[in-house]
Amino acid sequence: LLDYNMPHLRFHDALAAVNESRPDLPVILVSGSVVEEKGLELLQRGLWDFVSKEQMLRLPLAVERSLQETNTRALLRDAEQQARISALAFETSDAIVIADAQGVIQRVNPAFCETTGYKDDEVVGRRLSMLESNRHDQVFYESLWKSLNDMGRWQGEVWRTHKNGDAYLVWQTITGVKDETGKITHFVSVARDITARKAAEEQIAQLAFYDPLTKLPNRRLLIDRLHFALSSCRRTQQGGA
Repeated sequence: LLDYNMPHLRFHDALAAVNESRPDLPVILVSGSVVEEKGLELLQRGLWDFVSKEQMLRLPLAVERSLQETNTRALLRDAEQQARISALAFETSDAIVIADAQGVIQRVNPAFCETTGYKDDEVVGRRLSMLESNRHDQVFYESLWKSLNDMGRWQGEVWRTHKNGDAYLVWQTITGVKDETGKITHFVSVARDITARKAAEEQIAQLAFYDPLTKLPNRRLLIDRLHFALSSCRRTQQGGA
């Protein structure tokens, strides 16, 4: 609350300083010397409200309205910030899918389209099961959904099917989004294609543990399996032969 006639300080300078340092701080002018035309000019300069000293009964209403406007601006600012964060998150190289509680796809990011070969309008409104491959049995998917419903989260390796029919392997994390009652309303899936990495790991293992000519297991594989068996015996306190 500021008066127009303040000693050693021009109201215009005070208003400009507040608007620059605290743009969301309400400024209400209370004056008996400012005419309506001047008040309108100040409103255009960033004043929140103007109350004449002859109408002081308006002051509580002006304060309440300004505080409500402050809260509204704060909520809008937070919403805009969250929207920017979501937009940046969607630009990741990982494939992101947002689905409802029934597994119906609501939104995908560009990386998903690049990974799967589908355009967004080809998958939105369809179920996540459209990406399933025949490399997992029904028990696998039942366990996956049970984990999601019970714990709200699941992660692991999953074989998916590309639009062209090729199978590819992803490391996938699915997280449930809950409402204020604790009920899951949406699922967010983040997946990364690890097909090439997995093939490279298998090739390294092949070179390390198998003879390149005969393809038979070598001494290194024998030692590796022996160490594993000994560790298992020590852990279970059982013997082996």
